[in-house]
This record gives sequence, structure tokens and C-alpha cells, in this order.
Amino acid sequence: SDMKENGYWLNNLVNYDMNGENPNDMMNYLNQVNKLTKQDIQNAAKKYLKVGEMREFVLMPEKK
Repeated sequence: SDMKENGYWLNNLVNYDMNGENPNDMMNYLNQVNKLTKQDIQNAAKKYLKVGEMREFVLMPEKK
């Protein structure tokens, strides 16, 4: 598991610091995710996924 590697923890600590978040929260991440309800997900989708504002992009490899 990546959690056994120092780089995993360093990367997460840096990300938490850069985002102004409490690094202690990283130990509770799975608990926080598992507490999410169906209604929580639906509310977030309604807030952030607006049909009229959606765009689809297709990335194609550069031709050589």
C-alpha cells in the first residue's frame, strides 16, 4: 500500500498545507467519505453539475 511509503505522507501533508486544511483530517478521510449519504451526493450534483453548463472534451494523441 502507498500508505507505507514516506512519499505518500509527504505528498498528502504538502497538499493539506497548500489548501489550508488540517493535516489531522487525513486520518479521518475514509470515515468522512463513508458518512456521505445518497442525499449528500444528490445535493452536490445539483449544486455543481448544471446541465446547461456542461462541456465535453475529447483529448486526442498528437499525430507524429
